[in-house]
Amino acid sequence: MAVPKSKSTTSKAKLVFGAGAATSFITCIFLLIADKTASATVAATLTIVLLLFLYFPVIESFEFFGLKAKLRHSVLEIENVLAKVRKTAEVSAKLLYIQLAWMNRMGSITWEKKRELLSDIDSLLDSVEINKNEIDNLKQPFLIMIARDLLGTWQHAIRFRVNHNHNLVMDELNSRFGNGPTNPTDPVYLDLSNRRRTWSYKSFESDDILSDTRFLEFDQFTKDLIAPYPFSSQELSVFEKTRMELVALERDCRNSGTITKEAGEFLEKYSHPQDKLYREIFDGFD
Repeated sequence: MAVPKSKSTTSKAKLVFGAGAATSFITCIFLLIADKTASATVAATLTIVLLLFLYFPVIESFEFFGLKAKLRHSVLEIENVLAKVRKTAEVSAKLLYIQLAWMNRMGSITWEKKRELLSDIDSLLDSVEINKNEIDNLKQPFLIMIARDLLGTWQHAIRFRVNHNHNLVMDELNSRFGNGPTNPTDPVYLDLSNRRRTWSYKSFESDDILSDTRFLEFDQFTKDLIAPYPFSSQELSVFEKTRMELVALERDCRNSGTITKEAGEFLEKYSHPQDKLYREIFDGFD
């Protein structure tokens, strides 16, 4: 939209452009008479330009030539193309994040390599101006899988300790009542039977890991998984040290938006064999 001009400003502009157009036109005539065609052409062009500025405001003169409409159309086309590029990048990145999360769960690709690939995807999205919040939403499946893998080492440690205590109860049951008829009302037998049931490991399974919101509350989730078992205070103390380490690793990964070096090294060390973390934290424990 053209900026409104005062009448005095408009009159002065018309006076200048009018005088300039008249001068250019007269000059053009004399040049033609002098047979200086090239110079006359320049003068004629200047005359036409000055007449356009005389009768049309600057922006309106551009509109007269259709330039403004063409530029606006081009800008809209570019914006539409960029919007499609961004949408394509978002969809592709979401799939790549999920593929990266599931990639070679039992294979040879390292977490270090996954971190590099994740950085490449982040850079791609940033280059097409996807905002950080949207990138964080897109990579959530990957971050959930990091939490899932860290939680897996925690589950294995719990399971091996639960099975250990279950075996102790079974050994006592067998030593007391394994060689003859058992009175089902015997208080000792009833107590051991009840303890055996409490040391029955309850496995955790998720119907849809990538949509399981419990992984987003990692601290509470790790507490919930250990809560059903009557561990001693000494056992809980051993577990708590490891639990806090896992919580810190998961929190750092989520805050940084990737698998940290420390979390990657932890998973590389303790994911296989499954009892490695358990054996280490309960080493020398009665």
